[in-house]
Amino acid sequence: MKIYGYIRDSIDPDYSVDVQRIGIESWCRRNYEQQPYEHYTDETPWGGVNIFDRPAGSELFEMLQAGDMIVGYTLARCFTSIQQAARTIDELRERSIIFNVVELGYDLNTDYGELMHDSVKTWITFDSTIKTERIKERISDPDKPRNRHSPIGYKQVKSEGKSYFVPDEKERQIVRQLIEWKDIDGITWSEALRRMIDKPRASGTKWNQQNIRVAYKAGLDGFPGWKGQVDPAEIIQEKKKESARKRKIASEKEKKRD
Repeated sequence: MKIYGYIRDSIDPDYSVDVQRIGIESWCRRNYEQQPYEHYTDETPWGGVNIFDRPAGSELFEMLQAGDMIVGYTLARCFTSIQQAARTIDELRERSIIFNVVELGYDLNTDYGELMHDSVKTWITFDSTIKTERIKERISDPDKPRNRHSPIGYKQVKSEGKSYFVPDEKERQIVRQLIEWKDIDGITWSEALRRMIDKPRASGTKWNQQNIRVAYKAGLDGFPGWKGQVDPAEIIQEKKKESARKRKIASEKEKKRD
């Protein structure tokens, strides 16, 4: 097992890089009698970005293997919200990777730690349910889109009071470039994100480590839409185009091997 320390700098001297590093190393010595294998440190401005979409966090994500552990100092230095913390911790647990936070006071690698984490999750789920119900009660405009984001390769348009999705060739071309970078050039996901980060999206959101993977798969699958919101004939036509692209990529790979 490798233990990695994760640090995000702060203008508050109580949470400086040194304070966080010392706190993490002390926790590791106390609980595992060892020091972190390596520390990954991000700058202060990355606070509004998910941990694995930050420069150092992205590098850390590429290093992780089953059985590893990440130790952060506080939830606020690691995550954008408590909901995002719970999701990230659970996703890592599914890969047999533990994410511990010093300020929580428990070790997720123990039965007690798992019990405490599950209790926190139950509260988060309840709180989210209450908020969702309140939002539903406030929605009175039937013309508002029911989904915030378009499927990959589509853009949302509005006609006669209804929202629906149409193919967005500009975004599809960006995704096709991503597929070529991955399948032909063999770049890492970190490098892919670096190249994609400033490219436009139909939804207006930023590319990140999660959605570039979703986009990659969507491109390979022919940009499937959401059932009932796109023309099935359009999906079939796009799949035919993507099948031709896959054959081209496979052919270029073979040429490189030769």
